[in-house]
Amino acid sequence: MRKLHSPSTKYAGAVLRVACAAGLAGCVTAAGAQEGFLGPDLPRDQPGVQSRAVRSQGKAAEADFSAIGAGGGRMELGQYRLALPALIEAVGKSDAAEARRLLEQGVAINLADADGTTALFHAARTGNVDMVRLLLDYGANPNGRAGNGLTPLMQAVLRDDRWVARLLLRRGADPDGRDAGGQRPLFAAIKFSRSAIAAELVRARADLSLENPEQQTPLIYAIVEGNDEVVRQIAARRSGINREDAEGRTPLYWALFFKRNDAVTALRAAGGRS
Repeated sequence: MRKLHSPSTKYAGAVLRVACAAGLAGCVTAAGAQEGFLGPDLPRDQPGVQSRAVRSQGKAAEADFSAIGAGGGRMELGQYRLALPALIEAVGKSDAAEARRLLEQGVAINLADADGTTALFHAARTGNVDMVRLLLDYGANPNGRAGNGLTPLMQAVLRDDRWVARLLLRRGADPDGRDAGGQRPLFAAIKFSRSAIAAELVRARADLSLENPEQQTPLIYAIVEGNDEVVRQIAARRSGINREDAEGRTPLYWALFFKRNDAVTALRAAGGRS
């Protein structure tokens, strides 16, 4: 068992975060818990399992980490701190060869930088599909939030990047995962007229029964926003076509009310009632 030496007060939190990401036993000691780092659900004996932890640097912020597992011994503890910025720099430069070299060495891929941003989020932000695929191949968490509260999928929605969104969804991104503000990807896609991404979310079986704070389902929200393409996509799934809102009004009622003729046609073809 590898033992962690007592770090200085200045670097205690950073060393413990690195240790947990590296799968080192020292991160689950009482000393680690006293630092306020370990969450109650941190796996004690399951290397390779993604876990939740609490970062304590002035204010609490959630971050996702992934244990390295059997290959965790390939890099020393201090090297993890140094390798993460190098990986993020390689991602920013679209340097796949350097990124792969670092990943082969066992860099803690789900560790966040000083801004709380993972390498995968950086790749999604640049729209580099090949880099996103590479990071996912090496175990990047597709559902980890960045320091700004966004998931990689939500970042793809905002960028209107259909291909990154499709890849993330196929590799485990939650189509219903909320960002820190509580917004879900499908509602964001509707709001910003990202019809192609909305189609990907619908195909990925996003839950069409979920409601936004205004108690609108994605179908009703798409009608209100005038996004007829999304209405057609949802109507094709024939899910919640006649689900009433809090006032007892159906999607077809709202389509007629707002004179969304294409939406009316799609809803009636799917069996919609007013």
